[in-house]
Amino acid sequence: MLITLPFVLLLLDYWPFRRFGPANSPPETAGGAVVSRAPFGHLVVEKLPLFALAAAIAVVTMAARERHGALVSFDTVSLLARLGNALAA
Repeated sequence: MLITLPFVLLLLDYWPFRRFGPANSPPETAGGAVVSRAPFGHLVVEKLPLFALAAAIAVVTMAARERHGALVSFDTVSLLARLGNALAA
């Protein structure tokens, strides 16, 4: 879930916060709060630390899955066993 956080925050910037737009446009008032606009590149740059954190978490997760055997090849488990697991799950 943490990997999707930067993308969700960008989506929130677009809607409902309406922060996406030309920087020279006048600020809007939405629900009593003043909303300033920012170009898309600026919104991405301000979330770069979160993208870096998401990438690090993805690398750690993949390394842990491989190290502890969470990923099993198709040769190890038969198709029938996989279908049975899918039904049970």
